[in-house]
Amino acid sequence: MKRKILTVLVIFILGKAVAQLDSTSVKPKTNLLKKSLVPLSLIGAGILLSDSGFEKSFNTSSRNWIGNDFETNLDDYTRYAPVATIFMADVAGVQAKNHWFDQTKNLTISMILTDVFTRALKKIFTNLDLMALMKMLSPLGILPSPLPLVLSFMKNIKTLVHS
Repeated sequence: MKRKILTVLVIFILGKAVAQLDSTSVKPKTNLLKKSLVPLSLIGAGILLSDSGFEKSFNTSSRNWIGNDFETNLDDYTRYAPVATIFMADVAGVQAKNHWFDQTKNLTISMILTDVFTRALKKIFTNLDLMALMKMLSPLGILPSPLPLVLSFMKNIKTLVHS
């Protein structure tokens, strides 16, 4: 199955390279194969290695090395990494496409929107009574088989968010 997906992906991407060219316009010749070699190889490696023995053993050995109770607050600060990068590049003298005022404006707008959507989704998922939903849908036969697993996973995440 993975090889079929990879083959179809390669055919669709390389199919653009052999399409007819318009004879009235002169465009610089670009080699699509060279440009798509790295992305195609990364996508192919990801498809071939997903659910492989290597991935499972790597996952198991890393959990044994780190431990299951590993916790960090680094993700609270990584959201500010793009902001720091932009302003450090300005201080270092790197030429940017936009002026520092436009950069600050775009950063502010994107961070506000991200916070609004994140808080809204957290509020929706933390106030959702998943167990009541499971009990209501299970006797009716509406609940498909993988849904209880998903709902119990979301319940665990809900308890982690509240703790």
